[in-house]
Amino acid sequence: MKRKYISLPILFFLINSVFAQNEIPNYGFEEWVNSTQPGAWSTGNTLPPFTADAITQTSEAYEGQSAARGEIMDSPATPGLAPWLPLLSIGSFGTVPPPVTKRYTHLKGYYKIVNANEFQTTLQVQVNLLDGTQNLVAVGQDNFNNESGDFTEFSVFIDYGLGNSTNDPTQVQITINLAPNEEDASFGVGSYFILDALELTGGDPTSIEAEQSELPQQFELNQNYPNPFNPATKIQYSIPVAAPSPAGRDKLRKVQNVTLKVYDTLGNEVATLVNEHKPAGTYEVNFDASNLSSGLYLYTLSAGGITKTNKMMLIK
Repeated sequence: MKRKYISLPILFFLINSVFAQNEIPNYGFEEWVNSTQPGAWSTGNTLPPFTADAITQTSEAYEGQSAARGEIMDSPATPGLAPWLPLLSIGSFGTVPPPVTKRYTHLKGYYKIVNANEFQTTLQVQVNLLDGTQNLVAVGQDNFNNESGDFTEFSVFIDYGLGNSTNDPTQVQITINLAPNEEDASFGVGSYFILDALELTGGDPTSIEAEQSELPQQFELNQNYPNPFNPATKIQYSIPVAAPSPAGRDKLRKVQNVTLKVYDTLGNEVATLVNEHKPAGTYEVNFDASNLSSGLYLYTLSAGGITKTNKMMLIK
């Protein structure tokens, strides 16, 4: 049987082609200047004259040999008060943004969060695409929680309707940090995230249309599950995609303020589950009613001038 061999020039071409597809430098955090400084990235480890090693290299990776670990630490500048938060950025804070060649629609990656106590911390991800004159072309931002203890994929939609430039993007900025729960008296000190395998995806007109076709087309508030419940339940809702832009280019995943609130039968607000700007998509929220008494409750979703209300029953 004949064996086929690939010549070295062709092999090098194939390898380089694979790596060239990802336009985020050091996207897998395999390269480190030292144990606290990932190559091509900036960290918030130093705020002269203080230093805290909030970002460090770890071998606990989703893929490859290495990943970035970010831990909330007690601040040497304000001990016992405001914490020192881990921060990773590329193309921000005085550094030159890396080049990009496409109108990407998503920033994706893998992360895990380990909380030091019962309070959830939140991975905050921001991505900006800029043109050659540093004008904003598109922006994406989202928050993520992960209680599984395993690596989970995140995806941030990049919205071209929020930019102030009609040019194509040529540079990228990415900022990622871990925020503590506001109710956590310890500020989440000891909680950490691990980040790996970042990628910009979707870079052609057809991919934008394909992504939009997967987005919800109707404003929906689903029945909570389980119902009746004790003491926790899940609520799923959908914010629909917007109409095509006036310029006739892309459909926009419109960002709008979304509120999801819980009321008792007397109309008193007992919980606010969501109150933030969100792009079109389907979301799920956990509602813990441990501090409430048994009875009938109403949950109301409002966004874009539309409101929907459903009933749920808490039985203890």
